[in-house]
Amino acid sequence: MKDSCCYDFFMDPIEKKFLNRLRKNLLSKAQGKILEIGSGTGVNFELYEGHDVVAIEPDERLRTESLKKIDNKKIKVISGDAENLEFKDDEFDTVVVMLVLCTIPDPKRSLSEIRRVCKEGGKILVLEHVKHKNKILAVIQDILTPVWKKIAMGCHLNRKTIDVIEDMGFNITKKEYHIGDNFVLLEIIN
Repeated sequence: MKDSCCYDFFMDPIEKKFLNRLRKNLLSKAQGKILEIGSGTGVNFELYEGHDVVAIEPDERLRTESLKKIDNKKIKVISGDAENLEFKDDEFDTVVVMLVLCTIPDPKRSLSEIRRVCKEGGKILVLEHVKHKNKILAVIQDILTPVWKKIAMGCHLNRKTIDVIEDMGFNITKKEYHIGDNFVLLEIIN
């Protein structure tokens, strides 16, 4: 859910009112060497508090914007593809996935790659918007998704992300719904 030219501008009210609190809560659990998938404009960077972070972002404009937010030499931003991570097995203690599984063409493949690069017993921290439980709202998401994908870099409003994660057998230790059940926060042990 990232617009390459104005994500920060349009998302700022939602970030300040809701998402920043959720981000802080989730990232307080990050430890060790961290991989952030789809770092966008670097919204999370100020929350890492000195951790070693490798952030991947495939969009050049978003990567360039994110570099402006690095005031910590321990954050490295690189071009990357979540479906084909160029890291060794078991390289990271924590993998952060925030508002990106909605845009990735093959979320199952990216989740397999995340599992591979995260150490056994490591943490996978997820904050995603999901297909709504309410049938009427879910239909509205289905109707809006084709148009929304075109204006929001491929974002699917109606992805069943939790189902995909559960079907893949991830060990979800915490699941919380927020903002009218539109967003889910997951803590996963690899």
